[in-house]
Amino acid sequence: MTEEKHQIVFSLEQQDHAKSALEEEREKHRLRAQRFGTNYKDPAKLPKFAQEARKERFKREGFATGIDLFSEEEQAKKAARAKKYGLTEDRQSLAYAPDPEEAKKQARAKKFGVDYKPPTADTVLQKADLFEPRKDAPEDIPRRENAIYLYGVDLMSSADCLAYFEDYGPTLVEWINDSSCCVVFEDAASTRRAIAGTGHPLTQDELSTAPDSLDEHMMDLDPAVNMPYLWHKGRDFYKRTKDAKGKDLEIKIPLMYRMATDLDQKDPHAEKRSRYLWKVRIRQPP
Repeated sequence: MTEEKHQIVFSLEQQDHAKSALEEEREKHRLRAQRFGTNYKDPAKLPKFAQEARKERFKREGFATGIDLFSEEEQAKKAARAKKYGLTEDRQSLAYAPDPEEAKKQARAKKFGVDYKPPTADTVLQKADLFEPRKDAPEDIPRRENAIYLYGVDLMSSADCLAYFEDYGPTLVEWINDSSCCVVFEDAASTRRAIAGTGHPLTQDELSTAPDSLDEHMMDLDPAVNMPYLWHKGRDFYKRTKDAKGKDLEIKIPLMYRMATDLDQKDPHAEKRSRYLWKVRIRQPP
């Protein structure tokens, strides 16, 4: 499969607002009411538009986070600055690379002759008590350029998920099940900033090269090609809550994420399987 087939092109050009199915139905209802002289009734109350109505109700105003730092033009500028000043990394912009802390762990392991196992999508959250399995995304499924699939959110609320990406202007949380949701942003540039700025990519051969060439290896990750297809280990989220006795408690929640796809949607039967963890107080172990 060629690189051209995998690459997703992100654009910051303003596009006309596409009407939702609910907005189109409202327009039809208004025209019908005017034509027959009847009272207008908002179709949002109809069962088939319940999900659209909910998105309208809970969506908050976000903000675009600026230029697309990962566009071909910006990447070319970055390379030119690095060449001009003899730099291996342009520290004026977000880096897209595996976690440098893992590079240090690998170097120490090699120094002392012990085994090193880099983090993978299968091991990042293996100790977490998660109700639903993570959902991998096939390469041939269209990506949602303005959304992130966030996994490990069993103990988080919608407000927590928005707060996790608060520096990048998230606007809406679309719940899929107890363990995962999609966080929606204003545009593709904000989504990619959030992906690069909140964690580090996980690759199958992550940090597999020798420590003295790690910097060169990490710079080989092309955001335009790799970012839509890789899992990322996010920074931990710290949730403040109370235990059964009303005592303040802070929980560390490990998370991972990837760019969302068109298949990342709520299962219509998921509610019946839900543990409703966010409605239950956290109990400390005896």
